[in-house]
Amino acid sequence: MKPMGELVRDRPLFSLTPQKTVTEAARFMAEKKVGALPVVSEESKLVGIFSERDVITRVIAKGLDPSATPVNDVMTTKIVVAEAEEGYESCLKKMQKVHCRHLPVVAGDRLIG
Repeated sequence: MKPMGELVRDRPLFSLTPQKTVTEAARFMAEKKVGALPVVSEESKLVGIFSERDVITRVIAKGLDPSATPVNDVMTTKIVVAEAEEGYESCLKKMQKVHCRHLPVVAGDRLIG
């Protein structure tokens, strides 16, 4: 069984900065055809994850203006991650346990997938 780091190694890595607006983030997600993106600081530290669900429940449902709302204000900050050396079965169990659909892969404190 290959570890997660190996499984994501050749895939493109997309991310957002916390200062991006929800509109900018949603357009980027649509362009890249992804349902969620990791949010990284200027120091490349993983600080959150922003998903389609965040747009619906934290922006639209609350009547916020997506063009004036920074991702930082509405992203998910309690992040569950996969370590690079973890197997996919361990990751699936982790996702089921916390009911999440997206799992950033890290090597130490560095986002790799």
